[in-house]
Amino acid sequence: MPTTLQRKRNYFLVAAILLLTTVILYSSSWSSPFILDDWTKIQENPDLRAPFNLSHFIYPYADNKMHFRNDPSRPLTFMVYWLCWHAGDGSPLAFHVASTLAHALCAILLALLTAHLLWLLFGQYSLTTGAAAGLLFLTSPLMAGTVAYAYGLSDLLAGVLLLAALLPILPPQPVDPVLGRSPPPSRARCVVSWLFFILALGAKQSAVVLPAYVVTVDYFTGHLGERQRLKRVLAPLTIIALIYMTLRWAYFNGIGDLEAEDEMLSRAVYFSLQGTMILKYLLATFAPFGLSVDHRPLPEDFTAVGLILGWAMVGAVSLLAWKFRGRRLVRLLAMGWFIFLITLLPTSSFLPTVDLYVERRAYVADLGIFMALAGVLWWLSSHWRRSATALTLLILTAQTALAVQRLKIYASPENLWQEALTRDPQNPRALINLGVYYSAVERWDDSRQALEKLLAQQPENGAIYSKLAYITNN
Repeated sequence: MPTTLQRKRNYFLVAAILLLTTVILYSSSWSSPFILDDWTKIQENPDLRAPFNLSHFIYPYADNKMHFRNDPSRPLTFMVYWLCWHAGDGSPLAFHVASTLAHALCAILLALLTAHLLWLLFGQYSLTTGAAAGLLFLTSPLMAGTVAYAYGLSDLLAGVLLLAALLPILPPQPVDPVLGRSPPPSRARCVVSWLFFILALGAKQSAVVLPAYVVTVDYFTGHLGERQRLKRVLAPLTIIALIYMTLRWAYFNGIGDLEAEDEMLSRAVYFSLQGTMILKYLLATFAPFGLSVDHRPLPEDFTAVGLILGWAMVGAVSLLAWKFRGRRLVRLLAMGWFIFLITLLPTSSFLPTVDLYVERRAYVADLGIFMALAGVLWWLSSHWRRSATALTLLILTAQTALAVQRLKIYASPENLWQEALTRDPQNPRALINLGVYYSAVERWDDSRQALEKLLAQQPENGAIYSKLAYITNN
């Protein structure tokens, strides 16, 4: 491995490259308006306008109470929103800048994680491969929608804080060929990890997966079962996770998404669909076409056979990853797959959310996928260096071009919802948002047309009649 001074210089260079690339790519989104949940959770949220008061961020949840208020299950995220609101006087600019910087930091930490895992798995520390992982992640079109969407900051913060909690407690070196173990992380590193984990839980409840991350990394690097790591690393993180879920259950009467209290689907139906959704996230990562701010998959869109096959394929991939884990490259691929799967499983089972499929849910999960993809490119470079370099540049170029197009879509509410209607012409959320948008910009005929289409689906919805009456009077 390089000397300490060389490593610090390399770290700084990689961090600077990733930060600069992120700012250049996403600065075009800084002028984008608030969209979708931004309106109710940010723009119309009185808690963000008020002076700082902890009771505005953590309070007992009641039905309909938080629609225009802070989400008390994500206090850290809304504290950052509060800072952005007051820093930018309510302008979307401050929120978009914060998201861009969080995305850059996530890519930087992913670069460090990838380089260190290569060291643990193969005894080769490659910060270049880490930088490739960071670049692949930050240019991903699937990630672009999360970064451009102000309300997606909870996913960005969860990703940053989870990586910040994981990095200090990684095994410092590969398994000793004689002793079969390595020194455990210092107590100071463990305390830092605990603090970041608690902050991650304050950003988004799905961060509860950190102990499972530790088990995955330790298993594939050969450190699982080391007494000192169990005592100093895994046990405290597991205790924190259990305490968090217990307190959440006691305070909010459940451990799932607060908004899922009014979910339209039973837990059994929701869970049955998630095998297919997990595969859909994976496909969208490698083939980012047909993306949308609102996919609205419905249970009737799927057959029972398709649902069974979805979970069967998830299980088959997991079984193959475990079975062939002894092979050199498969270990890294398997680790990436399990990090991806572990991240998605809570919201696919015991932490159900309102929507069956939301693109930003893949943000943290895809850290594992892009780490594994960079590892494949690293392996290819050891055999065909020029070809691997050319392939990496080709992927980055294609991803960047598609990400730029995604940012253009998110820059216009009209483009955003028209795209959703292209995917699903009967999408009620797209129709109502287009109707409201056209009304706000005084395009009365367009607004009437969108709302009349929605009225045909929901003739009992009195709010639509009120909106149409307002449009007629103007």
